[in-house]
Amino acid sequence: METESVKDIGFSVIIPVYNVERYLRECIDSVLAQTYKDFEIILVDDGSQDQSGSVCDEYSLRDSKVRVIHKKNEGLISARRAGLKASRGDYICFVDSDDTIHSCLLMDIAHVVERTNADVISFKWTRTDLAGRMLREETAVFPEGIVSKRTYIRKVASSFDLNSLCKKICRRELFDIDSDYREYYCLSQGEDLLQTIPILERARVFYYLDKSYYYYRTNPTSISNNYKKGQYQSLQVIRPMLFQCMMKLGYDTEEDLEAFFSQYLRSLLEKILQYCRFNNYCEDVFREIYGYPFVQKAHEYIYLMGMKERIGLWLFFSRKWRLLYFGCKLYVYQR
Repeated sequence: METESVKDIGFSVIIPVYNVERYLRECIDSVLAQTYKDFEIILVDDGSQDQSGSVCDEYSLRDSKVRVIHKKNEGLISARRAGLKASRGDYICFVDSDDTIHSCLLMDIAHVVERTNADVISFKWTRTDLAGRMLREETAVFPEGIVSKRTYIRKVASSFDLNSLCKKICRRELFDIDSDYREYYCLSQGEDLLQTIPILERARVFYYLDKSYYYYRTNPTSISNNYKKGQYQSLQVIRPMLFQCMMKLGYDTEEDLEAFFSQYLRSLLEKILQYCRFNNYCEDVFREIYGYPFVQKAHEYIYLMGMKERIGLWLFFSRKWRLLYFGCKLYVYQR
């Protein structure tokens, strides 16, 4: 994009930090290297036990753009909320502390805002290995340009492509900054979508940039080997919250509902497969998931799924859970 000056648009780049001293300098340096200069960096040290906190302090002493918050360890949601409350920018950018961003990210976003007054600007990311080598750039979700609110939200409902807070920059006033998220601190999955829902409800102008600005470091050892109740909260809490947002906005056509429930069923199967892969059989886990109200509501949309998915879902809704468990185990083994 062009590089001439744009009107003053301030950015707050929020970086939650927890035990990432190996990658933290690279992350912060990528933000400080931005060609657009009207930004602040808020480093939220979430009770790190390595030298990450010291690295944060070092950068705050070195550069006035950098501010540091030290807090007890409460998890990603808590760290992001602390950064939001301390932010002063017009737009919010989230960066995970083991990732990096393109040097032109903020400049290009500023140009988009100046031209379109966009509230939410989404873009692509590129996966890298632990050494930072490029692996794969994701496929574009939309053609570049303004995306209608309904189209954007329907895509959120039908896929994971737009969930990440790190792949979008949003107007600060859209965040529910004063809301209390403490009841969600236990979540181990779905926290990005949870914090995106209020933005979806309030935003008016959505823009998509068909360019990769975010470099996501893939950690092959990050998948948990243990069952965590929080992994299933997106089925019980977060996805239903998205559904209520859609209903409030009047996005309730059959096409809207099919977009939502097809993804809900895919998420259900994915979480069952994840559970079966890493855990011994426990009927109480299946019973708990089966009892979620939205799981029952999704039952009528099985026709949207492929044949293999339908078989797995039929076993689940028929309560043939032991057969489903060992079938999943066999499927994972054959892969």
